[in-house]
Amino acid sequence: MGWFVVTGANAGIGKAIAKDLIARGERVVMVCRDEERGRRAAEELGGTTRLVVADLSTRDGVRAAAAGVEALQEPLTALILNAGFWPTALERTEDGYERSFAVNHLGTLGLALALRERLVRDRTHVVAVGAGLMVMGRPALARVSTGEDFHPVRTYADTKLTAALGLRALARELDGSGVVLSVVHPGVFDTGLGVGGRWYDPLVRLVKRFWRRADQGGRAPVALAYRDDVHGAWFDELERRPWPPVTDDEALQRACLDLAASWLAGG
Repeated sequence: MGWFVVTGANAGIGKAIAKDLIARGERVVMVCRDEERGRRAAEELGGTTRLVVADLSTRDGVRAAAAGVEALQEPLTALILNAGFWPTALERTEDGYERSFAVNHLGTLGLALALRERLVRDRTHVVAVGAGLMVMGRPALARVSTGEDFHPVRTYADTKLTAALGLRALARELDGSGVVLSVVHPGVFDTGLGVGGRWYDPLVRLVKRFWRRADQGGRAPVALAYRDDVHGAWFDELERRPWPPVTDDEALQRACLDLAASWLAGG
């Protein structure tokens, strides 16, 4: 019996994914940035879980997460790349990257790349939680990565777009390897992302009252973690759709993946 790894598993859609997997009797590795919150979530969910504490906005955090997964003795059945960050103000990491780009792009692609040999060996299903908002993104990689064009809504779309571009390149590289990689927009749920420190936050909270609860958000990512026929595909919830044209530039796909690879290999 293998393990299902879920990043950002202590809250929101990540916690819903972990809950749904545990209900199916699966063993879940919860990758969480905050140890206390991760432990509370694991205790609440019950089942068979392991906690890996790692900040996926940093290179050391990605390496720590990969080391925690590599320590598993049993196969890695699925890697669900859910961790995400919606910024409300410009913030940069120590190495100069805009923080949501660091989490949504570098952390997502970096962890998949760090585990690449393990993914191939175990013929792992990889599900990346994307966002339908990426169609609003501008794929100007150099500016997006540093937050030069920061905007409290569009930057999230930009970083989800660049991550999707890189994931398409990675999926192409993994063709025929036995890894099944898909990207899914899980639906619109009130996860708490995108709220904080702005004059219009009360309006955002009011709108979110009409969205579905975050604890319902695991359905599509969990379903895809069991499917063998979805490699390289884009899903809107459970509906397979053509990739948006904004993700079709293969040179840009390659650049997005290469940036994550060079970041991961850095000192």
